[in-house]
Amino acid sequence: MVGIPELTEGKIPDSEYLPGQLMVRVEPQTDFNKAATSKEYASAERLFPSSLQNMLDDYDLISARPVFGSAALYELHKEHISNGKISQKSLEMAHALQHTYSIRFGSGDDPKTLSSKLENEPGVIYAEPHYVHKTAEFVTHQTYLPNDPYIGSEGHNYFDYLNLNRAWALQTGSPDVVIAIIDSGVYYDHPDLKDNLWRNPEPGRANDFFDEFEISNDTIGWNFWESGDIFSDEAPVQNADPVGNYSTHGTRVAGIAAAVTDNGIGMAGVGFQTRFMPVKAGGTKNYPNTIAFAYHAIIYAAINGADVINCSFYGSDRSRFGEDAIAFAMESGSVVVAAIGNKGVETNDSYPALFDDVLSVGAVTDQFDDKLAHFSNFSRKLDVVATGKNILGTTFEYDEELQNWTPGFTTSNGTSFSTPMVSGLAALIKAEHPDWPPQQIANQIRGSARSIYHANPNPEFLGKLGNGVIDAYDALTKDVPVISFTDYHFTKDGEQKINTGQTGTLVVEGIHLGNDSPELHFRLESLQTGALVLNEVATKNNLGPGERFSIEFTISIEDDYQLDIVPQFRLTLSTDDLDHDRYEIEHFIEYEELLYGVLENNKLTVSIPPDGSIGFMNAKGRYVGLGLIPDIYENVLSEAGLMIGGFRDGEKVVINQVRDSTGISRHFHPVKNTYTDLHSDLRNAYKATASFASYGHPKANDISIELEAITSHTSTIDQTLLLIYHVRNNSDQLYSDLHFGVYNHWKTGNSTGHRTDFDSENHVLYTSPENGRPYVGVSVAGDLASALAIDNQSGMTLSRAEDRSDSLRFGTKWDPYDEQYDGFTDPEKFLALTAGTDRTGISAEDISTVISTGPYTLYPQSVVTVGFIYGWGNTSGELLKQISNVKEMDLWEMKDDPGKYSRTGKVADEITLHPPFPNPFDEKTTIRFDLTESGHVDLRVYNMMGERVTTLVDGTREEGPNFVNFEASSIASGLYIVVLRADGRTQSQLVTLIK
Repeated sequence: MVGIPELTEGKIPDSEYLPGQLMVRVEPQTDFNKAATSKEYASAERLFPSSLQNMLDDYDLISARPVFGSAALYELHKEHISNGKISQKSLEMAHALQHTYSIRFGSGDDPKTLSSKLENEPGVIYAEPHYVHKTAEFVTHQTYLPNDPYIGSEGHNYFDYLNLNRAWALQTGSPDVVIAIIDSGVYYDHPDLKDNLWRNPEPGRANDFFDEFEISNDTIGWNFWESGDIFSDEAPVQNADPVGNYSTHGTRVAGIAAAVTDNGIGMAGVGFQTRFMPVKAGGTKNYPNTIAFAYHAIIYAAINGADVINCSFYGSDRSRFGEDAIAFAMESGSVVVAAIGNKGVETNDSYPALFDDVLSVGAVTDQFDDKLAHFSNFSRKLDVVATGKNILGTTFEYDEELQNWTPGFTTSNGTSFSTPMVSGLAALIKAEHPDWPPQQIANQIRGSARSIYHANPNPEFLGKLGNGVIDAYDALTKDVPVISFTDYHFTKDGEQKINTGQTGTLVVEGIHLGNDSPELHFRLESLQTGALVLNEVATKNNLGPGERFSIEFTISIEDDYQLDIVPQFRLTLSTDDLDHDRYEIEHFIEYEELLYGVLENNKLTVSIPPDGSIGFMNAKGRYVGLGLIPDIYENVLSEAGLMIGGFRDGEKVVINQVRDSTGISRHFHPVKNTYTDLHSDLRNAYKATASFASYGHPKANDISIELEAITSHTSTIDQTLLLIYHVRNNSDQLYSDLHFGVYNHWKTGNSTGHRTDFDSENHVLYTSPENGRPYVGVSVAGDLASALAIDNQSGMTLSRAEDRSDSLRFGTKWDPYDEQYDGFTDPEKFLALTAGTDRTGISAEDISTVISTGPYTLYPQSVVTVGFIYGWGNTSGELLKQISNVKEMDLWEMKDDPGKYSRTGKVADEITLHPPFPNPFDEKTTIRFDLTESGHVDLRVYNMMGERVTTLVDGTREEGPNFVNFEASSIASGLYIVVLRADGRTQSQLVTLIK
C-alpha cells in the first residue's frame, strides 16, 4: 500500500453553470406525425422560433443547435415500426429533444438572468443555464497496488452485508447487459476492467441523433469533454477515447460496478460479468471533479442501449433538460441510478438523484451496523442506501510526460461509491429478467431493501432514509409488486377542492405492472400539522398484470392550517407476503390546490391565493396557482400582488406581496383560506373570498384585509375580474397618506416586445404584445392616484436619477454583480404608488405596471374599501368597454373615496348635521352628525316654542360620523328642532313626530 498524490487538485469552478450557454425547449413548430415519418419534412420544418431568434440576436447569438438532429425522430420511428423496441413515449421524448436547443451567446449576460427572461416568451417551455455537476466523492485516499485478490479485505468486505454472495450463486450477470458509467472517464485498460469493456455494435449511431456534436468511431464510448476551458467560452474538445487521465473518479466507480470478477486478480465488481460503457462527461485537467455534459451523456448511453446508467455526481439546480434526458432514457429502457450527495444534510435539491424516475442512493458506514454515513445526504425522496465508506475501487496513476498509466486499487468514501453497487445490482436483475422494464427493476430494488431506521433513531431521519440497505439476494428472489401511481385528486361533494375546515376524499389511481399481486396495503400519512388522514389504510387484493385500480382516503384540513405551506402526504405500499424485515414503497403527494381558489367562466380563468398575491402564490417559480388565463390564450400574468404605501405614525412604510431584490416581499400572511361560491347578489356571477394580514412586516404588522374577487358569465362583463379589498387598521396608530395599488408583471402574446397605453376616461392602464393581442389591463374602481408603466430591464435607479423623468424610468431587474440592477426597492414601490400619470406609454421587451388609488388616512380601528378591475380584450376597444361596463353597474359597494376614515366611517370635510332618518317618525329616529376632528358636542331638541325638550349629547365625540337615537315615546306629536353646537358653530334640522 503506497500513498498517491491528492487527486482533486485543479480548478473547481464556483459557478454551477457555463457562461454564455443556455438550454431552451420550445413548442414544436411542426405536426408530430409528419415529423416522425418524413426525414425531409423534419429537416425542412425544424426551425428555431423567429421571435426568440430576434430576441437572442440582441444578446449576440452565436449558435442555436437542437439536441437531436433532424434524422433522430425518423430513425427511431423506423425502429418503432420494424421491431417495436422503441415505445411511442420514446418517440415523444425524442420529439421534445428535437425542439430543445443548446444556445451560445456572446453578450456576457448572466445565463440564469437571461433564461428567466426567455421563460416569459411565448412558445418557450423552459429556458435554463447549461448546468454542471460535481462528482459525489467524500475525499480520502489510499492506494493498493495489485498483489492478490482483495475480496474480504478492508474496503472490499461488504458482499455478505449486501447479500451479494448468495445473489451470485443465482445470477452472475450477463455480457449482454450494459452499465453506462457517466463520469470523469475510465481507464478501461486496467487489467481488472478491460475484459468487461463494452464494444459498440453500431459505432456512429448516436451521430444520427445529436445535432450539436459530431460523433464517430465511438467503438467503446464517447468523450464529451477532453479539454477546452468551457467556463471561459472555449469550445469543448471531444473524441472517441473516454479515458480519464486527470481524474480517477470514474475508474473507481467502474470497478465497483463492473470489475472483472472471479478472474484471480484484484477485486470483484457487483455486476460480475456485466459490461460497462464509459462515457466521459467531465474530468479535464483543469476541472477534474466537474461533470459538464451529464445529460448529453445520459442521452448518448440510452441511444446506445445501456440497460443501467450510473450517475455518481450531483448538483443543486433542477434542470428541466435533465428531466427530459432522463425521461428519454427511461422510455428507452435504461434504469438511471444516481448519488444523493455528500453534505450530510437533508436535501430537496440534489439532482439528478431526486428526479421522479431516478433510483437515488445514499450511503451507510463500513461497520455493517446500518448506520447512515456521516457524509451522506438524506431526503424524503431517497430510495435506498449501500455501503459508501472506505470502498475499494480500481484506479491508476498517470504520468503525463510519459503518457503512461500505472493501474492500482484504492479506497474511497462517498455516495459516488455506494451508487455503482446499486447499478451493479440493477444489472444482475436485468440479466435475470431481461424483459423487465426499468421501472420494475428499480421497484424491485426498492421493495427488497431492508429498513435501517432501527439503527438511526434520530427524529431528523424519520421518513428520509428511503427503503433501507439493498439486499441483492432478495432483489433476485422476492416477488415484489410493481405499482405505478398514475394520478391523484382531492374532492369534496364532486368538486376538486377540500378547503380548510372541511373533510373530503383523496383518490389515488394506479396500475399494477408485475405478476399477480398478493394483498397490498396502502398507508397514507400526513407530513404537515393540520392536514389529517382519517382512514390511513386501504387494501387491494390480487391485482393482475396491467390491472388499473383506485384507492380512497378521507382527508380533513383543519381551520387553522398554515396556509403558506403546501400539504404533503406520504403514501406507503406494503405487503405481508414477504418474509424479510420490512417491505415498503413510498410515494409523495402534494396538495397544492389547497392554497388557492379558482374563478372560471367561459372567457376568463384566474387563481386567487389567500396571501395578497394574484395568479400565483409563488411567482418566482410560477407555481401554486394558475395565473390569469383569458379564453383561448395562455396565462398573461407572471406575477401580481397588492401594494400599500404610506406613513405609520409618521414613518414611511411599504407593505406588499411582490418582488423585491432577491425574491418576494412576503409581508402578508394568510388568515382565512380562499373560498369560492356563487355570488348571492349578482346573477350569473361567482365570488372568491379570503383574508390576510401584514404579520410579515417588521413594523406595519397590524393591517388586516378581507378580499372579495368576482367574475361573471354576463357577456358584457365576462372578460373582467373585480378585486375588492376591505382594509382595516387594527392598531392604535395613525396611518396617513396611504395609497393602495396592484403590481402586475405581464406576459402576453407571441412577441418579444410589449407596449403600454392609458385610457384617461376609464383610468385603464393596459398592455399588449407588438403583434396586437390580447390586450390586458387594470383600472381602479374609484379615484386614480397613479398609473405607471415599468421597463423591467431598465438600468436606471433612483440613486442615479438626475430628475423626476429619470426617476420614473427605474427598472425592477436584480443583478448582484451590477449595481444598476437593484431589483424593485421600497423607495421605487412608494414612487410607483404615487407617481401620477407621467409615464404610462412605453414599448419594451419586459413590462410591469402599477396602478393605485389614494390618498387615505386610517385612524385606529378604521376600515376603508378599495377596488381594482382587471380585464382583457381582443382589441383595446373591447377591453375598455368591458371595464367601463363594470364601473357603470354600481351593483355592489366596491370602493370608498380617498379621504380620512375613523372607526365610524369617513371623516367629513366640515361639521355637518344630517336630516334625521326616518322623518317623519313614530317614537324613534336616528340623528347623524359628522365632525372634522374630535371635540365637545352639544346636541339638543327644542319644540317650536323654543323650549328644550331633551339633551341628546353633552360631551366629547370622535371625528367622523356619529349616530344618536332620539327616543320620543313620552312627548306629543308635532314639529321639533334638532340643534347641533360644535367648534363654535350651530346647525339645525326640523323633524316631525307623528303618533
